Amino acid sequence: MQLVRATAQDRVVTQTAIQLTTSELRALLLQAMLAAPAVSARREHRDVERLAAEPLLDAFFDGLNGGADELLSAYLERAAARLVRLVNDEQHRLSSAAETEQVAVGRIFQPQRQNTRTEESDDPRSRFSKDVSYTGFSKTLMTADWFDSSPERDVALLLDDDAAVQWWVRLQVGDLPISWRAGGGYNPDFLVAAQPEQHWIVEVKADNQMKSAEVTGKRAAAKRWANYVNTSPEFTAGPRWSYLLVSESDVEDAKGSWAALKGLGGA
Repeated sequence: MQLVRATAQDRVVTQTAIQLTTSELRALLLQAMLAAPAVSARREHRDVERLAAEPLLDAFFDGLNGGADELLSAYLERAAARLVRLVNDEQHRLSSAAETEQVAVGRIFQPQRQNTRTEESDDPRSRFSKDVSYTGFSKTLMTADWFDSSPERDVALLLDDDAAVQWWVRLQVGDLPISWRAGGGYNPDFLVAAQPEQHWIVEVKADNQMKSAEVTGKRAAAKRWANYVNTSPEFTAGPRWSYLLVSESDVEDAKGSWAALKGLGGA
């Protein structure tokens, strides 16, 4: 098998009699993606480009449901060309939007709280009210938490009960600000640490808000932020970051399961 560079796209030529391993197939597809016209050819950008390509390859192989070795050994040229075309198309789509420089700065997470709620309950499952601060959670980083809606409190209970969740925190303004438009900051609802080595930014919205321009814009900004952190060499030793947007109906349908909530949110 050999990788032949030709015109604008790389062509992977295969001999159908050869069965390649997953690692060999992945290496060839990565090589094809890195040679795409949309990908920087500068040596100093190689590590960043490789990091950016890895999640795409993960999703691609996951989508084959375990049949990657046989399918790609037979159709590697077609798969490589499709991936290159997707990379080029996405780069072309994004290049038409206004460009902003995004920088993530690592710092110790030390959220500060001033509890101004008029009531306090030591039973997090008691009657919900925005005016109540709740204690009694076991996995929160804070001594007390308060919520803007009942579905948010339901998510906190779900996170607290699920064994896959290590810890969580109900974020307040300024804890984890994400820029999403000129002069505008986005403050998500939750930060969740889950197994294995995965951090999630979680937003809970009412059903009738899910398709609003503001919600979709903030979701796009949060996903860009997560992608920046995941592909920045400065943060490669840390956990991977993902974003999850869920509706009140998703929370109800999840029936207390973190895995189900992620699935309902499209993760």
